[in-house]
Amino acid sequence: MEKYNLSLTELDEIQNHEDFIVIWLSSDDVPNSIMNFADYLKIYDSCEACISYIKKFKSERKILLVYMMDWAYLSIFEDFSQIQSIYVLKKQDDNLEFNKQNHPKLIDLFQNLDELINRLRKDILLTYRSDLPINISSLNENNIEQSLTSLHGNSLALLWNQYFLYYLIKYPNVNMKNLKRIMLDQCRLEYQNNQSELTKIKDFEMHCSNKNILNWYAKDSFLYRLLNKAFRTRNIDFICQFQYYLINLYKKFQKLSKIQKEKYPLIVYRGQIININDLKRLQSNVGHIISMNTMISTSRLEDVARRFIYDAPLCALFKININDTTNSRFRPFIDISEFSSMPDEQEILFFVGTIFSIDSVQQENHSTWIIELTLNNQICEHIENFIFDFQKHIHEFKNKHYLFMKTDDYNMIKQYYNMLTRQEFSLNNLPINMIYIYVAFMFSNLGCYEKAIELYKKYLLIGNISIDSSQSIVIHIIIGYLYYHFSDYENAFIHYGIALSLLDETNLLTSELYNHIGDVWSNIDNVDNAISCYQQALHIGNQNNIFQSDIHQKILLKKKNSIQNPTDERQINNIDEHDRSIINLDNEIQLKNYQNQLNAEHNLTSIQRIDLSYQIGLCLMRKDDSPQALEIFLKTKQMLINEQLDDENNPTSIQCVDLSYQIGLCLMKKGDFPQALQSLLQAEQIIIKNPPLWNRFPQLLSTLYDNIAILYFLLDEPLKAIIMWKKSIDMKINFSYN
Repeated sequence: MEKYNLSLTELDEIQNHEDFIVIWLSSDDVPNSIMNFADYLKIYDSCEACISYIKKFKSERKILLVYMMDWAYLSIFEDFSQIQSIYVLKKQDDNLEFNKQNHPKLIDLFQNLDELINRLRKDILLTYRSDLPINISSLNENNIEQSLTSLHGNSLALLWNQYFLYYLIKYPNVNMKNLKRIMLDQCRLEYQNNQSELTKIKDFEMHCSNKNILNWYAKDSFLYRLLNKAFRTRNIDFICQFQYYLINLYKKFQKLSKIQKEKYPLIVYRGQIININDLKRLQSNVGHIISMNTMISTSRLEDVARRFIYDAPLCALFKININDTTNSRFRPFIDISEFSSMPDEQEILFFVGTIFSIDSVQQENHSTWIIELTLNNQICEHIENFIFDFQKHIHEFKNKHYLFMKTDDYNMIKQYYNMLTRQEFSLNNLPINMIYIYVAFMFSNLGCYEKAIELYKKYLLIGNISIDSSQSIVIHIIIGYLYYHFSDYENAFIHYGIALSLLDETNLLTSELYNHIGDVWSNIDNVDNAISCYQQALHIGNQNNIFQSDIHQKILLKKKNSIQNPTDERQINNIDEHDRSIINLDNEIQLKNYQNQLNAEHNLTSIQRIDLSYQIGLCLMRKDDSPQALEIFLKTKQMLINEQLDDENNPTSIQCVDLSYQIGLCLMKKGDFPQALQSLLQAEQIIIKNPPLWNRFPQLLSTLYDNIAILYFLLDEPLKAIIMWKKSIDMKINFSYN
């Protein structure tokens, strides 16, 4: 299976912690002046050795190549994506002429070393500023190095980013001493051959404190480079190595933001080198939001920001508006002038994960664009509330394991909205609205119906959803459905009634609604009203040329349960003879049919027996008999193992995945979370090892990752849960599946 971007890279090699590498490729002696770049410098006198070194890097690097070798190799080096720029120093006897249009990576042919060094210094400064630390690219572009990742229409990614940040800086009961050791060990590994940086790491170990924590970030040292590189590459494992520093930095932000509460700037600026693709993405996302995936430096002074883009071929001046944040729980920015080596720059630092709205993108001149943003801190506060609620309810999830996946309101929302409008439920809605729906579904899926209802109601309120809108009608049906599930029938009637008052009697969704209302009447033993609602649902379905066998079955069952004497029974049998001849077999009849086939047929093949057993298990799951279903699924899986049918070219390998998945769900309902996790991980490994060639595997794998993530949360392994959740989101993005 193709390796999709699952945002986790094992630390099996030293990370490329610098924003760039300078390679000096020459057979001549290396001049002393180039040693000023010692921290970033690699020296080679052989093209072959240099090429071998570059090939070691899998991800895209910013390699600045100073080239003074055989010109025949130049085109080879230009083909390496790892190389950003090439600087050629002419020798006195060289007679070189190049058309720069044919060599886009060639900066220039330099006549002397001083000229080359000066240009290299300038470009190194610009390279520090050339990664746009913003999440906003198109959904199908997931590069190893992400300077941009889309959030518009990708609300789950936004929610995940904020939860991961919460885990890094706020998760309870962390061992700070252990976290500090992990961070320092990683830093020493990164700089094991750099004595200068190792000395700084030792200094940090001995003298870093809450008082000087920002001074360390402001320095041009290992910490600044490693931390920002980790966030830009989105390497979860590597980012976690710096949890100690991030926790302390966040605490410093909290303290300073309170002290500076009355002194916040109204506008700050950032000068940024930008490429044309990022510019186009920003233009196409005006009116939407972006999230910073690193710390971001800005200045109160526009002229300071412009210094960083002076003479750049394509650049942007970000003008960031800051609304009144005096009532915010946390202001994600602070003035760090007093900690900076250049206090005159009046630097304002934004914390990682800060969210902005894109207001406008306007061209100032041939090379400079003005991009206006506005701080959007409310979304972060909403998401933080979700996270607190989730953490608070984990114990409740454990106690309500038997309710797991009894409802499926997320798919119901999409289905009902399509019935009503003939359109897809918009996932390009405002991200915070979509997050409310997703989190409500998550609580519902885990059996916390009251919390789910609360969130759906907040969605209607915060989203300013009109009472007569399609979204409102659908959500009121879902709220009624959840009230029904925890037996609050009065409130179920209220919300079903709101939806019914807004629908006409010919809409197919009205048929579904009458069906739900009939279920409520049925549960309170009002047979006449239940049958009346079911019949109304059938009538509307017939008008829309839809045959609803499940409702036919409900009517039959209600009539049979309400018979008073044998005469009534004969009348009902006569009346319903036509109905029974056309309706599909219900679940009980299907179950008995499969059981009879399995017991009576002696000439069944092994594959046929396995399939029948699996279908019996599914019928038992549908009737909510998960203990019996678990027993059947376990026996069926053993049949697969005994017959050795789970070969990658055999269709039963798909059944092996399905069986492991269903066993995992049964164990979750049973409350046996460790065994459930083992079964779901086994299903995942089968898919990863032998990816099946069937259309539903992206959806199955995504759902599998979601459930594995839930189990890791329930087993108090949050980082593993976060990783699995990210894998699920990446599957949805890569396959445009929601």
